[in-house]
Amino acid sequence: MKKYRLLRFEVLSVGSNLSNKSGHLPHQPRYRKHFVNPETGEYSQCTDLDAKKYKRGKVLVAFQKFYEKPYARKDVSILTLVIKEERYHSPSLFLNSFSKKLSRNKIEKLAHIWVRDVDEKTGLKHCHLIIATSRIGKKAFLKLFSKKTNNDYDVVYQKTRVGLRNYLNRKEVFAMKSQRSYGRSKQFKLPIKTD
Repeated sequence: MKKYRLLRFEVLSVGSNLSNKSGHLPHQPRYRKHFVNPETGEYSQCTDLDAKKYKRGKVLVAFQKFYEKPYARKDVSILTLVIKEERYHSPSLFLNSFSKKLSRNKIEKLAHIWVRDVDEKTGLKHCHLIIATSRIGKKAFLKLFSKKTNNDYDVVYQKTRVGLRNYLNRKEVFAMKSQRSYGRSKQFKLPIKTD
């Protein structure tokens, strides 16, 4: 393992993220750290924004890897949702009501990840949410989600193994000062097998 030590700390923009009160602008890097490997002289640098994107990417990859085999075996379903922030100011508000809907229909919510975003065309703030559940058949899915009584979210089955991961990895970091830009459930679970 390569060992680096901090060479220098460079301030890029003082309080740039603090001025983003609406959450419509992507975060800008506030500082850059410069590192050097004392043994090889190899040089590296990283901004605070690079670190945020890296951590978000690690969470997305961990989710995909954890559910890759159960998804291939059709043990789980992966739902991808877009939630409008004008209705649900916090992803947890939506998750609470959505989890109750799943539970009323005897569907187990196993894990979730969410990422804040802003629509490039309309400028509307929203969250992308990926939820792993116990297996939902096509008929049950249509029954649950085709006759929605509101337009506060859109939901679809994940059709590919990777799903939204690559799309969300490329996204800029959006959030107001007091908000997180992404989040996840505390643990990733597998469905309880009933024989």
